[in-house]
Amino acid sequence: MATYTDSLGFDKGSAAVPAKGTNRSSVVSVVLDFPKIIAARAAAGAPALAANDVLEVLPVPAGTVVRNVGLQVHKTATSGTISIGDGSAPAGYLAAQAVSSTGVFGGVPVLNAGAFAPPLSGGKLYSNVDTIDITIGTAVPSTAVVRVFAELVDVTQ
Repeated sequence: MATYTDSLGFDKGSAAVPAKGTNRSSVVSVVLDFPKIIAARAAAGAPALAANDVLEVLPVPAGTVVRNVGLQVHKTATSGTISIGDGSAPAGYLAAQAVSSTGVFGGVPVLNAGAFAPPLSGGKLYSNVDTIDITIGTAVPSTAVVRVFAELVDVTQ
């Protein structure tokens, strides 16, 4: 398992929240086209993606609440799963979602027996700069194209 901070084959950009004022939330997203990511990594001589690897895909500014994180599968793969979380909870927002069918997964908190499942789906305050990460499951979804999205809310004064 390796954690990759690079953005070979995709543009993680910057997830800056809107300027101070009444509109303090925004939705950010990144498209992960795995065929392009795999090709870009090979062209750069970077290690190939493997099971359990982590890609940092969305930056999170300090003083931000992250909520409504999810995955939209545009193009499927015959195998592979993706979890979404951060460094402290790798599957905190979405756990082991198969990419074998199109659709939107996660994005809405699920309250189960008085606790959120997955644990961060109710939202999380980031006091320090961090990233939202994906973890590749048991197989790299080599033909998949997915979009990871999140709502960011600025809570600084």
